[in-house]
Amino acid sequence: MTRGAGGRRSPVVAVAGTAASLLVPFVLALGFVPLRSRLPNVDLALLLVVAVGAMGLSGARHLVVVGAVSAAFWFEFFDTVPYDRLAIARNPDVETTVVLAVVAALVGELTVRLSASRRAGRERDRGLATIRSAAQLVASGEELVRVLEAVVADLSRVLRLSSCRFEADEAAARPRLEQNGLFLAPDGAVLDRAPEGPFEVELPVVVQGERIGCFVLGLEGELPGRELRVFALTLADNVGAAFLAQAPPPLPPGSGPGPLLRLLGGQADPPARLPGGAAERIGPKTQETAGFSLKEGVANR
Repeated sequence: MTRGAGGRRSPVVAVAGTAASLLVPFVLALGFVPLRSRLPNVDLALLLVVAVGAMGLSGARHLVVVGAVSAAFWFEFFDTVPYDRLAIARNPDVETTVVLAVVAALVGELTVRLSASRRAGRERDRGLATIRSAAQLVASGEELVRVLEAVVADLSRVLRLSSCRFEADEAAARPRLEQNGLFLAPDGAVLDRAPEGPFEVELPVVVQGERIGCFVLGLEGELPGRELRVFALTLADNVGAAFLAQAPPPLPPGSGPGPLLRLLGGQADPPARLPGGAAERIGPKTQETAGFSLKEGVANR
């Protein structure tokens, strides 16, 4: 099912799915009316169970619940005696209706879990391929700016982010993803659920215990799961390895000027100091690409 930025289903798709879960059992029950005098209504019950199970393939559990209730309701209305009334005259029909609702919900739950398992497997495979690609960039000595570009694109795609950028500034008052996989609020409290509306999370890049910047992840609707957090942390470690390969360890405070990393785009943000010697390792020229600029100079503090 189509999802919007941040992994949340779009309202239009959600409404369409709910409408389908209501209407599909109605259409099937109505279509069985010409056959109800010749075939047992158990046949229709089995068909409705299959239909509700198919709804579970969307991965939306609420569609299964709505579909199971709708299936039981329209089965009782059209295909139990007395017909076309909200009444059941025979005990076997009562049992069939109850079993239909329960079995449909159980089959739908199984298909929801199957869909989630398959989706998690596909995401895991994409994540492993992405991590390997980033590691190859680092191992081949690709320019740091190119590594940043690739990681920004990979994070956006796999985590379904609404936005993603790299900042070489000091930590801001934003939630952050720690190395242990927990999301911490600016006050240090653990975040168990996402805030309302769009929000940003920092993914720090650390080299030998020193923070050199962070990826700012634009999220909406929910926090990434455990596996996606490990994926994001591994990509950040790859970026840290690229920094370390192309520059010496960070200079201690007050030891002298270092090259600057500027974010292009018309904003007058103060530049952030990179580890000393980074520009010499990367190259003597200023490098500008996809919103990043590397220049030598003195960082204002």
